[in-house]
Formats: sequence, structure tokens, C-alpha cells
Amino acid sequence: MTERIAISLDAPLLRAIERERKRLRLSRSEFIRFAAKAYFDAIERKRRDDEYERAYREVPETREEIAIAEASSADAFRDDAW
Repeated sequence: MTERIAISLDAPLLRAIERERKRLRLSRSEFIRFAAKAYFDAIERKRRDDEYERAYREVPETREEIAIAEASSADAFRDDAW
């Protein structure tokens, strides 16, 4: 279900939106939906990144895990002809 709203924008922001939406060949509504979704997607990515970092700080890698990762990454490109 969609709903209609009226919003007020300052002139420079509206001009920027108009330029970009025309470049992308979107209607104003499509552009605002796209921008709002991108905003909420970015918030969700940030939340997940913060959660990952917090969890990683609570349970960091052991020295053994670091050594295994380093050894496997060194072997990963051994046979590649660069």
C-alpha cells in the first residue's frame, strides 16, 4: 500500500534531487523511495558492523587461530602466476 505525503525541501536540496533523479531517469517518488531505502540499508549495515565488532572484541581470535589464518593465506597465492 502506498500513501501520498507532502514535504518541504530547501531549494538547493530540491535542485540536487532533481538533477540526480533526471540523471537516473527516476520520478521524484521513485528517487525519494530509493534514497530512503538506501538510508535505512546503511543504518542496518552500520548496526551489523557494530554488532560484529562488539562480538569480536568480546571473543577475539586466539594466537593459534591467527597463525592458522596467516599460514593459509600465504599458501593461497603460492601457485598463482602474477
